[in-house]
Amino acid sequence: MTRRRPSRYSAVAIALHWLIAIAILSMIPMGWWMSDAIVEPDSQALAYRVFQLHKSIGFLILALTVLRIVWRLTHPVPALPGAMKGWEQFAARVTHAAFYALMLALPLTGWAYVSTGWAVVTDTPLAVATSWFGLFTIPHLPFIEHASEAVRRTTAWMAMGAHSKLAWGVIVLVVLHVAAALKHQFLDRDGVLSHMIPVLSHGDDAHGVAPEPTPAVRWAERLAGVAFVVVIGAAFGLAAKPAPKTEGQAVASAPAAAPAADAAVTPGAAAAWTVDKAASTIQFTGTHTARPSPAGSSSGTRKSGSTRLIWRDRKPW
Repeated sequence: MTRRRPSRYSAVAIALHWLIAIAILSMIPMGWWMSDAIVEPDSQALAYRVFQLHKSIGFLILALTVLRIVWRLTHPVPALPGAMKGWEQFAARVTHAAFYALMLALPLTGWAYVSTGWAVVTDTPLAVATSWFGLFTIPHLPFIEHASEAVRRTTAWMAMGAHSKLAWGVIVLVVLHVAAALKHQFLDRDGVLSHMIPVLSHGDDAHGVAPEPTPAVRWAERLAGVAFVVVIGAAFGLAAKPAPKTEGQAVASAPAAAPAADAAVTPGAAAAWTVDKAASTIQFTGTHTARPSPAGSSSGTRKSGSTRLIWRDRKPW
């Protein structure tokens, strides 16, 4: 039995569409800025806070996308205009499926990355907890978090490789999506944009509606969009796979010794430090032996001491 097609999307679908769109558009410049700011001492503290916000929005996108997919599968959507060519209808449905796949893949690859406890920028361990908008902590993926260091390092590089390239995929699809919407509104005048923005004109009814594809065709189109995203993500993830570390590199990247009790780090804090030079002091004393007495003398002088290093006011970024 064919479900009756509505003239526009439901209020829930429209709200989810625009909430996800705003969230995604905010994430792209945020991600670009963080990748540069995280390596600059002057901006590391702010980058850490933005990183937490980035993760919080990412999990919000993941939850909203799951809700939107469930809603889409259980509620009919407006039909495409009958004047659209067959290949245009196919492209529209495949790109919609690809959009949904990207909105799942991006948060999931980000979740995989933070679960590794590894920073690809420095190629060193870095365990940072995820606090969802400061309300509660989101656990890491256990099968990644408890893996060996070598596995976590490799996973971090692959996850970030896929994550960063899939973000470019979102940018490309957003541009195509907006361009297609404007084409329908101003060139075709078929009212497609009014499906998501009800205040706009519904267009010329003479266009009619496109016939609904069979279930087999509909699922084939969805699988094509999902497969495209999976293949692209996997390809870039494998391309980012790092070479194994040498023994010297492994020693150099070992986590630093735990700080003293008076400088304890809270769980999940970043293992990187910014030194307050104005409030820090370093003092040295040494042990030495005096030169021998002049020729003919059998006596010498030995002075002993100690060596101390005092480093105060260390602050994690």
